[in-house]
Amino acid sequence: SPQTSHVVVGCEDDRHVCLRTAKFMMGVVAGNWILSQKWLEVCSASGSLVSPEEFEVTGSSQNATSGAPRRARLNANKMLPRLLSGCHVFMHGNFSSNCPSKRDLEGLIKAGGGKLLLREPNPESIPKGEQTVPFHVSSSSPLARCSHYIIYQEGGDSIPKMKYDMAHIKTLPLTWLIDCIDHFQLLPPFDSI
Repeated sequence: SPQTSHVVVGCEDDRHVCLRTAKFMMGVVAGNWILSQKWLEVCSASGSLVSPEEFEVTGSSQNATSGAPRRARLNANKMLPRLLSGCHVFMHGNFSSNCPSKRDLEGLIKAGGGKLLLREPNPESIPKGEQTVPFHVSSSSPLARCSHYIIYQEGGDSIPKMKYDMAHIKTLPLTWLIDCIDHFQLLPPFDSI
């Protein structure tokens, strides 16, 4: 919820690395503190809250050194636009049970500042109010002028028949969106679409 400030996660051994769950990703896009469970243990043992810095998670088990939780938290502290600000996202087709639910994915997009589209965008008729640019991308990125994203799950029957690779609209797999959250950065699209 918007009132959440800290997300406590189970970490692998003594490393500050956790599984890449929907709650971890939600904490990243929201800019929450994401802390090892050891923080709670130390707070409980000392009888007071201790500084969370040394318990902050460094990344997920898929991307252990990304520093995404810290970058996302600092971004939120500076009140900068969220990761998906300036992005209009259409979720194409169905999403199977081996990924976060469509509802969780939509929640991630909204929490990340993105706008959910109910219909697939028409690349030849983007409304003026939707002609935006993402904040978290460099000016030399292929996404520098991209305002619309069609996200689909690979390997299923939900792959769009028409895929776009235009400056203002891209069709990208769900793995791209998850990797962007895991890095707290809009990554360049994969070479093959």
